[in-house]
Amino acid sequence: GDYSIAVIPDIQELTAVHPQKLTTVYQWISANKEDENIQFAVQVGDVTWNGHAGSSNEFRTAANAFKRLQAAGIDYSIAYGNHDVQANRNTTLFNQAFPFSNISRFPSFGGVMEEGKIDNIYNLFEVQGNRYLVLSLELEPRPETIAWANKVIAENPHRQVIVVTHDYLGSI
Repeated sequence: GDYSIAVIPDIQELTAVHPQKLTTVYQWISANKEDENIQFAVQVGDVTWNGHAGSSNEFRTAANAFKRLQAAGIDYSIAYGNHDVQANRNTTLFNQAFPFSNISRFPSFGGVMEEGKIDNIYNLFEVQGNRYLVLSLELEPRPETIAWANKVIAENPHRQVIVVTHDYLGSI
């Protein structure tokens, strides 16, 4: 049998300028869960256009879109992007919009690098005998983040690994 993992690209323009189109995207994913056999969703960063400047409205808009996935029973992961983080790796607004207390209740939740924050998180799920580990890592992962990710991978040697980060080689 076929199954899908939905990959959601940067949505910042939709969040900031076209919220109805954003809603349409998440409605489609949710409505097609059965037909496309969607097992998980991965978002690759930049959920906001002006989150880096403190736009909590955009974070609320994005969070409401993701609630559609959760209501449909689709677990997801999010890697924050450069538009979502304030100076000095401040991810307060990101973590308020996507609270650990909610994400940690997903059946696929595996763990986080820093308690209470989803900046670096992993999920575990299985589909038709295929076992997955999804690592969503911070923007431009620090050496300690890479070490943590390597440890998680080593602890899950029989899983296929999907690594998501918004930018691996740049600098903030």
